[in-house]
Amino acid sequence: MSDYPCILSPLREIIEYMSTCNHEILTLVPPPGAKLRCRHCHLTISEAELGDGCCPECFETSKERRRDFEKVIPAEAPAARYCCESCGMVVMV
Repeated sequence: MSDYPCILSPLREIIEYMSTCNHEILTLVPPPGAKLRCRHCHLTISEAELGDGCCPECFETSKERRRDFEKVIPAEAPAARYCCESCGMVVMV
């Protein structure tokens, strides 16, 4: 039982810091864009992560450069999200 205060102490400090933060410096977090899903291995990846245009999972497992993807669009547009630069809390509007 004496070990618990040592574990919870850093968590308490974080919670106290977040509750005292006024969230004055906010950065807009960009909404997630459309992702691509490989039609062979079903890996879901963003266009930015795709790199050279072939599926990295298919290339790693079978050494084949497959470029057969389908777009996966999010079901609904999420609310605007901001991240506080001081404490790291994500604020949704």
